[in-house]
Amino acid sequence: MAKTYRLGFRSNAKDMARQYHWRQARVRMTLQAAAQVNGEILVRRAVALSSFTCHTLGDLRRMGYPYAVREPRPPHPPYMIHSQSGGFRSKWASRTRAQGDNIDVLLSNAARTKGRGLALMALLVDGTKTMIPRPIIAEVARQCADEMQLNNRRAYRAAVAGGNLHGAAARSKAGAYLRGLER
Repeated sequence: MAKTYRLGFRSNAKDMARQYHWRQARVRMTLQAAAQVNGEILVRRAVALSSFTCHTLGDLRRMGYPYAVREPRPPHPPYMIHSQSGGFRSKWASRTRAQGDNIDVLLSNAARTKGRGLALMALLVDGTKTMIPRPIIAEVARQCADEMQLNNRRAYRAAVAGGNLHGAAARSKAGAYLRGLER
């Protein structure tokens, strides 16, 4: 007959529940802070992609309207926006919205056309009957995705570990970022 071994394990469920409740609140708070940092990253990238000044409206006219639907031949990728007056570039903003455990980072641009007051972002992203679509939002998201995921991982690790980093981790760039989240 084979011997069986038993292992008894007892836990203090109340204490464990308190500890995990504390961690849950810390994770939520830290990820909200990371979302705000991610919003700033998105705005910086969007401003960079809408700050090109190498072609004026006159240059584009002389080039035969390279962003026209009839014969598109853009001199740059379509997501790169040339700044003329700086109005579009200066209207980028981000905000975070928390709904339950979901945290959304919203990137927007409030610039409007001068004549009819239409939202310029919608005209650029969707295109018009005479202009090709200029997918700047999708490109900003693509370029920032890795850095935003890294920020979220750092925030989660800081929240779960209690922010107690030691040695090289505390002196690294990640340690400086995590200390900045706790301020």
